[in-house]
Amino acid sequence: MQIFITGGAGCLGSNIVSHLLKKDHKVCVLDNFETSSPEDLEVNENLDVIEGSITNYELVRSIFEKYEPNFIFHCAASYKDPHNPFNDINVNINATVNLIKESEKFNVRKFINFQTSLCYGSPYVLPIPINHYLNPKSSYGISKTAGELYLANSNLNFLSYRLASVLSPNLKVGVIPTFFKRLSEGKDCFCTKAVRDFIGLKDFLQLIDISLEDQYSNGIFNISSGEGISVKQIYDQIVDFLGIKQIKEPKILEVGKDDIETIILDPSITKKILGWEVTSSFNEDLKMLLNAYQKDGLKKVYSHVLEPDNK
Repeated sequence: MQIFITGGAGCLGSNIVSHLLKKDHKVCVLDNFETSSPEDLEVNENLDVIEGSITNYELVRSIFEKYEPNFIFHCAASYKDPHNPFNDINVNINATVNLIKESEKFNVRKFINFQTSLCYGSPYVLPIPINHYLNPKSSYGISKTAGELYLANSNLNFLSYRLASVLSPNLKVGVIPTFFKRLSEGKDCFCTKAVRDFIGLKDFLQLIDISLEDQYSNGIFNISSGEGISVKQIYDQIVDFLGIKQIKEPKILEVGKDDIETIILDPSITKKILGWEVTSSFNEDLKMLLNAYQKDGLKKVYSHVLEPDNK
Protein backbone atom coordinates (compact mmCIF):
# COMPACT_ATOMS: atom_id res chain seq x y z
CA MET A 1 0.00 0.00 0.00
CA GLN A 2 1.39 3.42 -0.98
CA ILE A 3 0.52 6.32 1.32
CA PHE A 4 1.18 10.04 0.76
CA ILE A 5 1.38 12.24 3.87
CA THR A 6 1.46 16.02 3.63
CA GLY A 7 3.16 17.72 6.57
CA GLY A 8 4.56 14.31 7.41
CA ALA A 9 7.32 15.56 9.72
CA GLY A 10 4.97 17.54 11.95
CA CYS A 11 3.27 16.68 15.22
CA LEU A 12 0.62 14.43 13.71
CA GLY A 13 2.41 13.40 10.54
CA SER A 14 5.62 12.11 12.11
CA ASN A 15 3.70 9.82 14.43
CA ILE A 16 1.54 8.55 11.57
CA VAL A 17 4.66 7.87 9.50
CA SER A 18 6.30 5.87 12.28
CA HIS A 19 3.12 3.89 12.87
CA LEU A 20 2.60 3.03 9.19
CA LEU A 21 6.21 2.02 8.65
CA LYS A 22 5.90 -0.51 11.47
CA LYS A 23 3.06 -2.06 9.45
CA ASP A 24 5.29 -2.28 6.33
CA HIS A 25 3.40 0.33 4.31
CA LYS A 26 5.28 2.44 1.78
CA VAL A 27 5.14 6.12 2.67
CA CYS A 28 5.97 9.34 0.86
CA VAL A 29 6.23 12.52 2.94
CA LEU A 30 6.07 16.10 1.69
CA ASP A 31 7.07 18.76 4.22
CA ASN A 32 8.62 22.22 4.04
CA PHE A 33 10.06 21.87 7.57
CA GLU A 34 8.91 25.33 8.65
CA THR A 35 7.58 23.96 11.95
CA SER A 36 9.35 20.58 11.92
CA SER A 37 12.67 18.96 11.14
CA PRO A 38 13.88 16.05 8.99
CA GLU A 39 15.29 14.66 12.23
CA ASP A 40 11.71 14.03 13.35
CA LEU A 41 11.50 11.21 10.79
CA GLU A 42 13.27 7.87 10.98
CA VAL A 43 15.38 6.50 8.16
CA ASN A 44 13.56 3.61 6.49
CA GLU A 45 13.75 1.93 3.09
CA ASN A 46 9.98 2.27 2.75
CA LEU A 47 10.02 6.02 3.41
CA ASP A 48 10.71 8.76 0.86
CA VAL A 49 10.96 12.29 2.23
CA ILE A 50 10.56 15.25 -0.13
CA GLU A 51 11.26 18.79 1.03
CA GLY A 52 8.77 21.25 -0.39
CA SER A 53 5.37 22.84 0.02
CA ILE A 54 1.92 21.69 -1.01
CA THR A 55 1.65 25.14 -2.61
CA ASN A 56 4.09 23.90 -5.29
CA TYR A 57 1.48 22.40 -7.61
CA GLU A 58 4.02 20.95 -10.06
CA LEU A 59 5.78 19.15 -7.21
CA VAL A 60 2.49 17.79 -5.90
CA ARG A 61 1.54 16.53 -9.36
CA SER A 62 4.94 14.84 -9.77
CA ILE A 63 4.43 12.99 -6.47
CA PHE A 64 1.08 11.65 -7.65
CA GLU A 65 2.59 10.59 -10.97
CA LYS A 66 5.56 8.82 -9.38
CA TYR A 67 3.98 7.17 -6.34
CA GLU A 68 0.31 6.72 -7.36
CA PRO A 69 -0.80 6.80 -3.71
CA ASN A 70 -3.75 4.76 -2.47
CA PHE A 71 -4.32 6.90 0.62
CA ILE A 72 -3.71 10.55 1.46
CA PHE A 73 -3.22 11.78 5.02
CA HIS A 74 -3.48 15.56 4.82
CA CYS A 75 -1.65 16.94 7.86
CA ALA A 76 -0.04 20.04 6.31
CA ALA A 77 -1.46 23.35 7.48
CA SER A 78 -0.54 27.00 7.90
CA TYR A 79 -1.00 28.09 11.50
CA LYS A 80 2.21 29.57 12.89
CA ASP A 81 1.50 33.26 12.14
CA PRO A 82 -1.98 34.54 13.09
CA HIS A 83 -1.07 37.89 11.47
CA ASN A 84 -0.64 36.32 8.01
CA PRO A 85 -4.09 35.26 6.72
CA PHE A 86 -2.84 35.23 3.13
CA ASN A 87 -0.53 32.31 3.81
CA ASP A 88 -3.37 30.51 5.61
CA ILE A 89 -5.56 30.98 2.52
CA ASN A 90 -2.80 29.84 0.18
CA VAL A 91 -2.03 26.66 2.13
CA ASN A 92 -5.26 25.70 3.90
CA ILE A 93 -7.63 26.53 1.02
CA ASN A 94 -5.91 26.91 -2.36
CA ALA A 95 -3.28 24.19 -2.00
CA THR A 96 -5.75 21.88 -0.24
CA VAL A 97 -8.20 22.22 -3.12
CA ASN A 98 -5.40 21.43 -5.56
CA LEU A 99 -4.52 18.33 -3.51
CA ILE A 100 -8.18 17.26 -3.61
CA LYS A 101 -8.34 17.71 -7.40
CA GLU A 102 -5.15 15.72 -7.94
CA SER A 103 -6.53 12.97 -5.70
CA GLU A 104 -9.66 12.83 -7.84
CA LYS A 105 -7.64 12.64 -11.06
CA PHE A 106 -5.46 9.80 -9.74
CA ASN A 107 -8.37 7.85 -8.20
CA VAL A 108 -7.07 7.93 -4.65
CA ARG A 109 -8.80 5.27 -2.57
CA LYS A 110 -9.36 7.49 0.47
CA PHE A 111 -8.47 11.03 1.55
CA ILE A 112 -8.04 11.50 5.32
CA ASN A 113 -8.13 15.10 6.50
CA PHE A 114 -7.30 16.59 9.90
CA GLN A 115 -9.45 19.55 10.89
CA THR A 116 -9.25 21.96 13.82
CA SER A 117 -11.96 21.98 16.49
CA LEU A 118 -11.84 25.78 16.18
CA CYS A 119 -14.18 25.35 13.20
CA TYR A 120 -17.21 25.61 15.49
CA GLY A 121 -16.43 29.02 16.93
CA SER A 122 -18.18 29.90 20.20
CA PRO A 123 -20.46 26.91 20.91
CA TYR A 124 -24.09 27.23 21.95
CA VAL A 125 -23.98 23.84 23.68
CA LEU A 126 -21.30 21.68 25.33
CA PRO A 127 -20.03 19.18 24.47
CA ILE A 128 -20.19 20.29 20.84
CA PRO A 129 -22.15 17.88 18.60
CA ILE A 130 -20.95 17.10 15.09
CA ASN A 131 -23.95 18.92 13.59
CA HIS A 132 -23.19 22.18 15.44
CA TYR A 133 -23.04 25.17 13.09
CA LEU A 134 -19.63 26.32 11.84
CA ASN A 135 -18.45 29.79 12.84
CA PRO A 136 -14.64 29.91 13.13
CA LYS A 137 -13.11 33.16 14.40
CA SER A 138 -9.40 32.84 13.60
CA SER A 139 -7.74 32.93 10.19
CA TYR A 140 -6.47 29.41 10.82
CA GLY A 141 -9.95 28.14 11.71
CA ILE A 142 -11.68 29.92 8.82
CA SER A 143 -9.24 28.65 6.19
CA LYS A 144 -9.15 25.09 7.54
CA THR A 145 -12.95 24.99 7.55
CA ALA A 146 -13.10 26.12 3.93
CA GLY A 147 -10.68 23.34 2.97
CA GLU A 148 -12.83 20.75 4.73
CA LEU A 149 -15.97 21.96 2.94
CA TYR A 150 -14.26 21.60 -0.44
CA LEU A 151 -13.32 18.05 0.51
CA ALA A 152 -16.86 17.21 1.62
CA ASN A 153 -18.15 18.38 -1.76
CA SER A 154 -15.57 16.45 -3.78
CA ASN A 155 -15.93 13.08 -5.52
CA LEU A 156 -13.48 11.43 -3.12
CA ASN A 157 -13.97 8.83 -0.46
CA PHE A 158 -12.95 10.82 2.59
CA LEU A 159 -12.77 11.04 6.35
CA SER A 160 -12.32 14.41 8.06
CA TYR A 161 -11.46 14.43 11.74
CA ARG A 162 -12.23 17.45 13.91
CA LEU A 163 -9.53 16.88 16.47
CA ALA A 164 -9.08 17.59 20.11
CA SER A 165 -5.43 18.29 20.91
CA VAL A 166 -3.30 15.18 20.41
CA LEU A 167 -0.75 14.65 23.17
CA SER A 168 2.00 13.27 20.97
CA PRO A 169 5.77 13.53 21.65
CA ASN A 170 6.29 15.94 18.76
CA LEU A 171 3.71 18.51 19.94
CA LYS A 172 5.11 22.02 19.43
CA VAL A 173 1.97 24.16 19.38
CA GLY A 174 -0.24 25.34 22.25
CA VAL A 175 -0.05 25.83 25.99
CA ILE A 176 1.58 22.53 26.97
CA PRO A 177 4.90 22.98 25.13
CA THR A 178 4.79 26.72 25.94
CA PHE A 179 4.40 26.11 29.68
CA PHE A 180 7.00 23.34 29.72
CA LYS A 181 9.59 25.43 27.89
CA ARG A 182 9.05 28.63 29.89
CA LEU A 183 8.86 26.94 33.28
CA SER A 184 11.95 24.85 32.50
CA GLU A 185 13.79 28.12 31.73
CA GLY A 186 12.59 29.76 34.97
CA LYS A 187 10.28 32.18 33.16
CA ASP A 188 6.86 33.42 34.24
CA CYS A 189 3.70 32.28 32.49
CA PHE A 190 0.15 33.49 32.22
CA CYS A 191 -2.96 31.36 31.86
CA THR A 192 -6.12 32.12 29.95
CA LYS A 193 -9.58 30.94 30.98
CA ALA A 194 -9.58 28.47 28.09
CA VAL A 195 -10.79 24.89 28.48
CA ARG A 196 -9.88 22.20 25.94
CA ASP A 197 -10.16 18.45 25.44
CA PHE A 198 -7.35 16.06 24.61
CA ILE A 199 -6.56 12.59 23.34
CA GLY A 200 -3.40 10.51 23.68
CA LEU A 201 -1.12 9.11 21.01
CA LYS A 202 -2.25 5.50 21.45
CA ASP A 203 -5.88 6.41 20.78
CA PHE A 204 -4.90 8.64 17.86
CA LEU A 205 -2.98 5.81 16.20
CA GLN A 206 -5.98 3.50 16.64
CA LEU A 207 -7.87 6.07 14.57
CA ILE A 208 -5.22 5.81 11.84
CA ASP A 209 -5.80 2.05 11.63
CA ILE A 210 -9.54 2.61 11.33
CA SER A 211 -8.91 5.14 8.54
CA LEU A 212 -7.27 2.51 6.35
CA GLU A 213 -10.26 0.18 6.48
CA ASP A 214 -12.77 0.22 3.64
CA GLN A 215 -15.89 -0.56 5.65
CA TYR A 216 -16.56 3.02 6.73
CA SER A 217 -18.41 5.47 4.50
CA ASN A 218 -17.54 9.14 3.99
CA GLY A 219 -17.91 11.30 7.03
CA ILE A 220 -16.84 14.10 9.34
CA PHE A 221 -16.21 13.12 12.95
CA ASN A 222 -15.36 14.68 16.31
CA ILE A 223 -12.26 13.06 17.80
CA SER A 224 -12.20 13.78 21.50
CA SER A 225 -12.39 12.46 25.05
CA GLY A 226 -15.48 14.57 25.63
CA GLU A 227 -13.93 15.95 28.83
CA GLY A 228 -12.62 19.47 29.36
CA ILE A 229 -9.30 20.40 30.99
CA SER A 230 -8.59 24.02 31.93
CA VAL A 231 -5.35 25.78 31.01
CA LYS A 232 -4.76 26.40 34.73
CA GLN A 233 -5.07 22.66 35.44
CA ILE A 234 -2.46 21.97 32.77
CA TYR A 235 -0.16 24.63 34.22
CA ASP A 236 -0.44 23.16 37.71
CA GLN A 237 0.32 19.63 36.49
CA ILE A 238 3.42 20.79 34.62
CA VAL A 239 4.63 22.69 37.70
CA ASP A 240 4.20 19.49 39.74
CA PHE A 241 5.94 17.39 37.09
CA LEU A 242 8.97 19.71 37.05
CA GLY A 243 9.09 19.72 40.83
CA ILE A 244 8.94 23.51 41.11
CA LYS A 245 8.36 24.31 44.79
CA GLN A 246 8.19 28.09 45.01
CA ILE A 247 6.43 29.89 42.19
CA LYS A 248 4.01 32.78 42.10
CA GLU A 249 0.53 32.11 40.81
CA PRO A 250 0.13 32.96 37.11
CA LYS A 251 -2.08 35.80 35.96
CA ILE A 252 -5.42 34.50 34.64
CA LEU A 253 -6.51 36.35 31.49
CA GLU A 254 -9.52 36.34 29.22
CA VAL A 255 -8.95 34.49 25.95
CA GLY A 256 -7.83 36.49 22.92
CA LYS A 257 -10.32 38.00 20.51
CA ASP A 258 -9.74 35.26 17.92
CA ASP A 259 -9.82 32.40 20.42
CA ILE A 260 -12.63 30.40 22.05
CA GLU A 261 -12.95 30.02 25.81
CA THR A 262 -14.33 26.46 25.96
CA ILE A 263 -14.10 23.75 23.32
CA ILE A 264 -15.21 20.26 24.32
CA LEU A 265 -16.26 17.98 21.48
CA ASP A 266 -18.97 15.32 21.65
CA PRO A 267 -17.50 12.05 20.28
CA SER A 268 -20.67 9.94 20.69
CA ILE A 269 -21.40 9.67 16.94
CA THR A 270 -17.78 8.71 16.31
CA LYS A 271 -18.08 5.83 18.77
CA LYS A 272 -21.37 4.72 17.23
CA ILE A 273 -20.20 4.76 13.61
CA LEU A 274 -16.44 4.14 13.76
CA GLY A 275 -16.27 2.24 17.05
CA TRP A 276 -13.55 4.62 18.25
CA GLU A 277 -13.29 6.03 21.76
CA VAL A 278 -10.63 7.24 24.20
CA THR A 279 -9.09 4.49 26.34
CA SER A 280 -6.40 6.35 28.32
CA SER A 281 -6.58 9.22 30.79
CA PHE A 282 -5.39 12.79 30.31
CA ASN A 283 -3.00 12.46 33.26
CA GLU A 284 -1.34 9.39 31.73
CA ASP A 285 -1.03 10.99 28.30
CA LEU A 286 0.30 14.30 29.66
CA LYS A 287 2.97 12.54 31.72
CA MET A 288 4.10 10.59 28.64
CA LEU A 289 4.38 13.85 26.66
CA LEU A 290 6.32 15.67 29.39
CA ASN A 291 8.71 12.73 29.74
CA ALA A 292 9.33 12.97 25.98
CA TYR A 293 10.09 16.69 26.30
CA GLN A 294 12.61 15.98 29.05
CA LYS A 295 14.25 13.21 27.05
CA ASP A 296 14.39 14.87 23.62
CA GLY A 297 14.32 18.59 24.47
CA LEU A 298 12.01 21.30 23.16
CA LYS A 299 13.60 24.04 21.07
CA LYS A 300 10.70 26.04 19.64
CA VAL A 301 6.94 26.36 20.11
CA TYR A 302 4.19 27.92 17.98
CA SER A 303 0.70 29.36 18.35
CA HIS A 304 -2.18 29.85 15.91
CA VAL A 305 -3.97 32.52 17.98
CA LEU A 306 -3.20 36.12 18.86
CA GLU A 307 -1.80 37.00 22.28
CA PRO A 308 -4.60 37.95 24.70
CA ASP A 309 -4.57 41.40 26.24
CA ASN A 310 -2.02 41.10 29.05
CA LYS A 311 -2.95 44.28 30.87
